[in-house]
Amino acid sequence: MPQRYLLINEILQELDRHRAQFKARLPKRPDIFAVLGNNVAEKILLNDYKEEENWKKYPEVFMV
Repeated sequence: MPQRYLLINEILQELDRHRAQFKARLPKRPDIFAVLGNNVAEKILLNDYKEEENWKKYPEVFMV
């Protein structure tokens, strides 16, 4: 059991849970910021990494 609660750990665990469920790739650093609502990170993931092309359900699952 960790000594303290860290938000980043919760986000990574949730992303990893979805990865296992949908057989997606490992989380990238911009995923954390996109989950927190950062529009620049979302644009990087969709335009530069082309996550929507690699995995059709990506915006539906991660960009809630």
